[in-house]
Amino acid sequence: MTKLQPTVKWEKYLTTSNGSYLDYLSKYGQNFLQKTTDNLISAHKVQKPYMVLFTFKDSVIVCSAVYSEYETILKKIMNLCEKLEYYEICAQILRHFKTFHKRDKKLHKLKLN
Repeated sequence: MTKLQPTVKWEKYLTTSNGSYLDYLSKYGQNFLQKTTDNLISAHKVQKPYMVLFTFKDSVIVCSAVYSEYETILKKIMNLCEKLEYYEICAQILRHFKTFHKRDKKLHKLKLN
């Protein structure tokens, strides 16, 4: 039997409306956002049904997401990175969307034939 971990909603931590949080991310957050983006893109590519976005230091609390939320989260991260001027992460997300949607179109065509 799998032990459930206490979770928090990701929306609270990937927002552009919290000023003090944005200040913190502008100073220390590029590495955090890059790792979160890398992990999320990897999970999205293999269609992993569930993933832990991040864990809190010295805590058992995690922030998790399900597959249906991955694109929404990536868009939120892209908006956040644009505001913080982390354009490399924005470009990485855009490249992922472009290749992922191309692949989906090809699979859809194959299913129709």
